[in-house]
Amino acid sequence: VPLQEECSAEGFYGGTYQFFVNRIQKRLHVALLFDPLGHDYELRCQSNPAIYTKCGILWMDQWSNDGMRMVPKMVLKDIFQKYIKDAREKAGDDPEKLKDLTREAEVAQEKL
Repeated sequence: VPLQEECSAEGFYGGTYQFFVNRIQKRLHVALLFDPLGHDYELRCQSNPAIYTKCGILWMDQWSNDGMRMVPKMVLKDIFQKYIKDAREKAGDDPEKLKDLTREAEVAQEKL
């Protein structure tokens, strides 16, 4: 569906570009992991002020190996569930298409 049609269908007030930006801001999730003991940590933070102004920051001291593996799984769990829900809507009454789309999400989760 063209973006302009989606904009109209959702009743968005504003231009198509602003609708696109708004949708990206709502849907895009990025995780940045910085080692505060790293030699370029301070430079990265200073050269990217949006890290402080536009991001939620979770400061942690040390991470165990298990903890480093669990965080992506926890964060991405909701994203995968939404993907599967969207896949069900896209597949409609086609069980093969649903099976393929669901399997894609399961394979991606297993790789974490």
